[in-house]
Amino acid sequence: MDTIVDVAKITELRATLKRFGLEKSEIRDVILELVVEGVDSLEALAAFPGINTLNLSPRLRSILKQIVPTVSSFNPEDVFYALDLFGSDPLAVSKVAKSLRYAKLDSWPALLEATEAELGDIGLDSSQHKTLLQLLAFSKSVEESTLTVEMAAINTQINNLQKRFSTIFETLSRAKKMGSAGFRFPWCSASELNRIEESYKLCSKNLQELAKAHAKVEFADMEKKIQRELIAYEDHLSPIVVNDTATSSIELGNSNTTFSQQLYSLSIENKELDRKPYTSFVKKDHAIFVGEDDVHGPLIVAVTSMNPKTNPNMSSLVLIRTRESDKIERCPPCDRTKEMLSAFKPHLPTPMQNMKLTRVRDPAFQQSMVMLEDQLVVKQYKFGILYVKQGQTKENDMYANSASPGGDYEEFLNFIGRKITLSSFPYFNGGLDVSGANRTGEYSVYEKLDNLEVMFHVSTLLPDHEGDEQKLERKRHLGNDIVVIVFLESDEDTFNPSCLATQFTYIFIVITADHRLKHRTGQTYYRVNVLSKVGVRSFGPAIPKPAIFRKSPEFKRFLLTKLVNGERAAMTAETFAKKSVDTREKLFSYYIGQIKE
Repeated sequence: MDTIVDVAKITELRATLKRFGLEKSEIRDVILELVVEGVDSLEALAAFPGINTLNLSPRLRSILKQIVPTVSSFNPEDVFYALDLFGSDPLAVSKVAKSLRYAKLDSWPALLEATEAELGDIGLDSSQHKTLLQLLAFSKSVEESTLTVEMAAINTQINNLQKRFSTIFETLSRAKKMGSAGFRFPWCSASELNRIEESYKLCSKNLQELAKAHAKVEFADMEKKIQRELIAYEDHLSPIVVNDTATSSIELGNSNTTFSQQLYSLSIENKELDRKPYTSFVKKDHAIFVGEDDVHGPLIVAVTSMNPKTNPNMSSLVLIRTRESDKIERCPPCDRTKEMLSAFKPHLPTPMQNMKLTRVRDPAFQQSMVMLEDQLVVKQYKFGILYVKQGQTKENDMYANSASPGGDYEEFLNFIGRKITLSSFPYFNGGLDVSGANRTGEYSVYEKLDNLEVMFHVSTLLPDHEGDEQKLERKRHLGNDIVVIVFLESDEDTFNPSCLATQFTYIFIVITADHRLKHRTGQTYYRVNVLSKVGVRSFGPAIPKPAIFRKSPEFKRFLLTKLVNGERAAMTAETFAKKSVDTREKLFSYYIGQIKE
């Protein structure tokens, strides 16, 4: 079978080998040897562990090892990466790097604090010393050395690529104007024209990627300066949520983490809630047993069928599902009903080991088990949004609010999700009326987080019936939400959750737009504090310090993840854990009752 290679990547690999001083014949030998091993790009070379096994001379293998570090992703704290970018001669760079390591000047602090006398004693010739001084002169002239070195590295690459891009473009244009006649010229054979086109595409792609990297570093530099200012600013602010009881905990901001760090590790937590243990049994030959009594509730057991004579050293898998939990065990191989019962009964909870179990012969029950797992995994969430105007401290006043057109609150609603018409809404409705009767209002706010659906119960979009001083329709929805966003109109107010008479809401995420920052920067910044009732374990992403966030897609994702993880964390609290047990019991009993004999 012929080996298929990427011409552009091979061209880049060839150019790199040439830059490291290899002759034409050596480049050909190296590339042939690498392609045979499936290494057809610089990236593949960086990940290739078998350089020492290549059928090449020790010198060529040594040069390949020198190339590998230059392919690795950029680390702003890596002196030698920056040094390699500033140096034109790879061998000089290698000599400088070794000398710096030997002199223990291989970190930015040590290198920047070194005297000229110290640098003169590390054994460099004039050209090597010049390369080092170029780097140092540049590094010492900036305030943020690591970020600026990264910027300079990217700028250097962009400038080099632009020159190469210009030359390739001129050559390509000239060749294309000549058309087929151009193929008669030695400098522009058909294969050479293809090579130029491939280089043109590669160069164009690299320019685009470097432009993005340039913008990213500029943004990181700006964010770093803003973060320092925000921390100093936040030190003069009071929390926007208070806790006057010992039954709650407040998350005001963790100085040991940053927003960028939290974004990097952003994920949905408590993955055990998403497990579908029966899935691993579906494609295997297995049997299902069920039982139920008034004291211990329903029991469902699935066990894989395995002939003990032909598979004496194997094990059968056993899935044990009770109203409290699921667990998977292993038992001796078995394929008959009595053998199966004897094999898995010791793994059952002690009170259930004497329960009468029946083997299910109805083939439709397997599909019922798949449906059961889908129902147990939560992919849809509903959260409340309560609007609090300046100076309000009473529950009924808060629930009576309407939104002010064009205000901070309306801006936040448009930011956190999209406004939808409830009538005939085809997706998750969060218990709101979608029949067209508008019993729960005409509009709501809906969003998706990857494969999860989120419906918000927005206090100002729910019906406000005349004469309903208690605002029962609005409380009926928000009062049954586990997590509620409280949006404060004034950034000088403080929210006290004890003013709300809900027993079901366990987490309040209090948000306000900071008016001084908006006036100063022209951008919207949100302050965020979180209050959780006792019994809710800590959940991420952690609120960093400063707990002030610029309105951005990144913050939106951060906030939606915080909402989802909050509800998932609350499910471990005693109240909700009991509800979960009740739900499992009802579902198990329902499906067992549907079995056809």
